[in-house]
Amino acid sequence: MSCKTPRKIATFFLISGYLWNLWYPINKALWTSSFVLVTAGWATFFLSIVYHLSDVKKIKFGSLFKYAGTNSIAIYFVSSLLSKSFYLTSVNKEHSLHSYLYSNVYENPIDNPELASFLYAITVTLCYLLMAYGCI
Repeated sequence: MSCKTPRKIATFFLISGYLWNLWYPINKALWTSSFVLVTAGWATFFLSIVYHLSDVKKIKFGSLFKYAGTNSIAIYFVSSLLSKSFYLTSVNKEHSLHSYLYSNVYENPIDNPELASFLYAITVTLCYLLMAYGCI
């Protein structure tokens, strides 16, 4: 299989999913067929990038994924525990620990709510990856 074939498949899935979204909306909670097509398209696209970099260009970066994969159950458990703890811990009458951290570290200093949410998600993911790295 040539390197371009997965990208063609990814493009087909993405176009199909976004077109199907016009009639059958993308909904993660319901796992609609449009959601599955779009998710499969993006996954295939990123997998083709990883394949190209690691197998074609011979750039070695697999250890990045090794730590998360090796400790996936621990990461899942700790993320659930921390998430519930952050939501249940009150800082004051208006804020849980989660909403307080999000508001003061991301939302208030950053004027763009989408960017604030994205940076928060990246920070949380990096924290769990660092935790996974420390477990090995």
